Amino acid sequence: MALPIGTNLENRYEIQALLGEGGFGAVYRARDTRLDAVVAVKENFMLSPESQRQFEKEAKILAGLHHAHLPRVMDHFVIPNKGQYLVMDFVEGISLSQLLGQQVGRPLPEGQVVGWISQICDALAYLHRQTPPIIHRDIKPANIIINRDGQVMLVDFGIAKQFDPNLSTSTGARGLTPGFAPPEQYGKARTDARTDVYALGATLYTMLTGQPPPDAIERLVHQVPTPLPRQFNPTVSPMVEQAIMKAIEPTTTNRFQSIEALRQALVSPLNQGGVQGQPVGAAARPVQVERPASAPRPASVPRPQPTQSNWLFWGGVGVIAVFVLFFIYPSFNNSRVATPAPRSTPAGSVANVPATWTATSTPVPALTWTPTPEPPTDTPVPEATWTDTPTPPPAPTWTPKPKPTATPEPQAPAPDMVLVSAGEFTMGASADVGFEECKKLYIGHESDCKREWYTPEEPAHKVTLDAFYIDKYEVTNGKYAECVKAGKCTEPGEKKSFTRNSYYGNAEYNDYPVIYVDWTQAKTYCEWRGGRLPTEAEWEKAARGTDGRTYPWGNEFDGTKVNFCDKNCTYDWANKNYDDGYADTAPVGNYPSGASPYGAMDMAGNVWEWVSSEYKPYPYKADDGREDLTNVKNVKVLRGGSW
Repeated sequence: MALPIGTNLENRYEIQALLGEGGFGAVYRARDTRLDAVVAVKENFMLSPESQRQFEKEAKILAGLHHAHLPRVMDHFVIPNKGQYLVMDFVEGISLSQLLGQQVGRPLPEGQVVGWISQICDALAYLHRQTPPIIHRDIKPANIIINRDGQVMLVDFGIAKQFDPNLSTSTGARGLTPGFAPPEQYGKARTDARTDVYALGATLYTMLTGQPPPDAIERLVHQVPTPLPRQFNPTVSPMVEQAIMKAIEPTTTNRFQSIEALRQALVSPLNQGGVQGQPVGAAARPVQVERPASAPRPASVPRPQPTQSNWLFWGGVGVIAVFVLFFIYPSFNNSRVATPAPRSTPAGSVANVPATWTATSTPVPALTWTPTPEPPTDTPVPEATWTDTPTPPPAPTWTPKPKPTATPEPQAPAPDMVLVSAGEFTMGASADVGFEECKKLYIGHESDCKREWYTPEEPAHKVTLDAFYIDKYEVTNGKYAECVKAGKCTEPGEKKSFTRNSYYGNAEYNDYPVIYVDWTQAKTYCEWRGGRLPTEAEWEKAARGTDGRTYPWGNEFDGTKVNFCDKNCTYDWANKNYDDGYADTAPVGNYPSGASPYGAMDMAGNVWEWVSSEYKPYPYKADDGREDLTNVKNVKVLRGGSW
């Protein structure tokens, strides 16, 4: 029986609302009166020894986990003759099942869904790497929640188990959801990482078709055919369809053998890559670089002095003048913010992208609807509730079409790219935001921060972009060296880094970002790759998404998610509260929890990144001359940070 509202557990947790209740327990929203924080309290009121052991096991599993896409456990306690309680993060948001329900059975855009699933792949890969591995065993749309910051969270470990490869395990069908549980989960076969592969593939199938695949036992025993996703939704790309069908193979040996293999197959058609991180605010306006691209490259500089022409990059992190480039592909329906053709049209220009597949441009509905509680199981899902109840936007129209007789294969742009969906986003920010974030980073030197450093980020304004692909990772020394070897690129201006006398050309640092590359070199590299530099607007959307966040991961600075001037940094104003492990640059993709909403890595932190745009005041307008690449000597824009 559910606890009354107002109940105070352990003289600390005040019950505020019942979120879900089943035959075995309940989940509540509560207030931690000691810390004045909202938490979720999960109750198990089954007093049998087996049930108590299972619940305690879940608590221990969760307590040892620390990942951006998994809830944290803060407390666990037992009240004799009443039950066992687990206190964890309150994940406020909307589940994928609720979001799909608001679509009235219509599927969601492929690019957005694959981006969400990629984040869950990261969480599952983390679980599977534990010793022994942790298998979630209950992945389904109801257990995947998108929070207010746009981050995806995997919840409910009620039937999670630690996998022992030397033992057969009788899992039974307890708590399983038909359509999402593979055959081995119904009997005495072992469950392992491939069990989660199946369930995640079934979840993706559901999000893109509006319905789950047929039950696994029916498919395996009775040979019930599985309709291809494109029979329900012709906009699903063929390669994503192939990845889904392989993931939901009833026989374990025919599936992807790891969650990472599934992730790679999913991102191949869209971005040929995956996901990653950063520390400087994503909203921040970049440093203005006054020297022409062809001017001599500067040596390392100390903490920059803010002036009208050279103010501190977003977040107040110290820098030296070493730069990295980002390579970008427009989507196949790009028209609005395509880069104007330079003097000679390079192979990577918009005009030469093979237009063989049209990415959906249907915007993802705003995540501001009132969720409908999911039917509780024996281990209820802590579904979130909004405090407001805005009127839901009308569901986008979508009419199923028969499978096309001949749909051309999508052209994968290049390895390690992520898709940024089409639509509107907020560019720029209030200078007050940057000013306050600066104080958090300049420990002991907060008075040095100046609000005027951040006024060039104003005003915040709306920009609409077509979909495009952007590199998941910063360009590495090894990748840039390939262009040099091909005779297309010139070597960086320096082969050392801030703390290393040997850097570029040293195999030990092949996976580190290339530095001392000027704007012309960056542009040349992108063209050699068959693409182009991103515009400033494209870079910012890829970094901060559509919810106006300050950092790629959200609105709160977190020094564990980024390479920046921390305790390893030699400057006296460094933030000594964090240790990112490096006194200089770090390997690309080294901070996956700091990934942007689209999975792009290191967009805050590590190194500055060139964009195509000429420096001009906001608001950003692609047609005001700032994207004229023939003006190679004009002041260009850098984004990100910190080295």
